[in-house]
Amino acid sequence: MKLTPQDKRIVVIGLRITAFAIILAFLFYNLPILWEMFLALLGMIRPFLIGLSIAFIVNIPMRRIEALILRLPVSPKVARPLSMLLSFAIIIAFVFITFAIIIPNVITSLQIFIRAIPDGLRAVRSFIQNATWLGSLRYTINDAISQVINNVNNLTLQEFINTYFKGVDLQALISQFAQNIFTQISSVVSISVSALVSFIFSIYAITSKERLSHQSKKFIYTFFSEKQADTLMYVSYTAFDSFYNFFTGQFLEAVLLGVMNYVGMNLLGLEYSLMISLMTMMGALIPLVGAFLAGVLGAFMLLTISPLHAITYLVYLTCLQQMEGNIIYPRVVGQQTGLPGIWVLLAVLVGAASFGILGMFLFVPLVSTFYTILMDYMDRRIVEKNLNLERK
Repeated sequence: MKLTPQDKRIVVIGLRITAFAIILAFLFYNLPILWEMFLALLGMIRPFLIGLSIAFIVNIPMRRIEALILRLPVSPKVARPLSMLLSFAIIIAFVFITFAIIIPNVITSLQIFIRAIPDGLRAVRSFIQNATWLGSLRYTINDAISQVINNVNNLTLQEFINTYFKGVDLQALISQFAQNIFTQISSVVSISVSALVSFIFSIYAITSKERLSHQSKKFIYTFFSEKQADTLMYVSYTAFDSFYNFFTGQFLEAVLLGVMNYVGMNLLGLEYSLMISLMTMMGALIPLVGAFLAGVLGAFMLLTISPLHAITYLVYLTCLQQMEGNIIYPRVVGQQTGLPGIWVLLAVLVGAASFGILGMFLFVPLVSTFYTILMDYMDRRIVEKNLNLERK
C-alpha cells in the first residue's frame, strides 16, 4: 500500500510525538541522576562562571574608563589594561573602604548597646513601677526585670557557659574540631584555588572580549542555519543589554539613595550619617529590601545614642523607602531595563519568592529580556498584518 503525502505527514508527526514521550519519560524516571550530573558539571565550571560574572561587573565601569582614556594620546594596547586595572582598583577600594568604615563602628555600637542593657532595663523598670494601670502585674514584671539586671551584671564567663551550654561537652567539641582541621584547611585551599582561577579567567575574558565574541558568533553560524543563528544572536544581544542596563541602573539607584540618606541625616542632625549612608548604599544593591535592612541596622546603632534619634531616622527611612520603592527604583532601574515600573516590582517579588536574593538580582533582567523580545515580536506581527491599532 502506497502512502499518500498526507499519510506520511501523519506518520512523521506520530513518530515525533512518540519520541518526545519516550525522552520525557526517560528524563522523569532518571531525574535524580540527571540532577546530580548537572550539579557535578556546575561544580566543575563554577570558577569559570564566577570569572565571567566578575568580568561582566568590571566591564561596566571599564567601558566608560576606556572610552575616556582613548580620547587621550594613548595607544589602544595600553588603554585596555590600564582601564581594566583602574576598574578593579576602584571596585576593590570601594568595597574595602566601605567595610573598613562600617565593621568597626558596628562592633563599637554593639558593645555600647550591650553595656547599655542594664541602664535600659532600669529605665523600663522605673516606667513599670509608675504604671499604676498595670495593677498587681507591675510587681511581677518588676521582679523579673530586677532578676535579669542582676544576672547581666553578675554573670561571669564560666557561669555563662554553665548556664547556657549545660550538657554540652566542650572538650568533645574541641576534639572534633581538631580532627576536622585538615578538612577545613583543604576546603580553604580549594576555595582559594577556585577564586584564583576565577580571577585569572575574568582577566582573560575582559582582555579578549572581542575575540571571544567573534569566536562565539563563528560557532553559532557554523552549527546553526542562518535564520536560527540570527535569532540566537538577537536573543543574546537583548539579554546582554538587559543585564548591563540593569546592573548600571541598580548601581545608580544605590548611589542616589545613599546620597539622599546622607543629606537627610545631616539635615536632621543624626549621628553616623556617613557610615549609615554607606551601609544603605551597599544594601541598596539588593533590589527593594536591601536598603531597608541596612537602614534598620543604622537605626539600631542610633539607638545606642538616643532612642529619639533612632525613631526619627526610622520615620525618615520609611518615607525614603516609599519614595525609593514607588518612584526612584521603577523609574531609574525600569528606565534602564526598558521595563514598566509594575513589571520591575513583579519581577523582584517573584524572583525573591523563587530564589531569594539571587532571584531578585536575576529576574529583573530576565523579565526585561523576555519583555523586549515579546514586544518586538508583537510589533512585527502587527506590521505583517498591516493593522492600525489606533483605528480599532
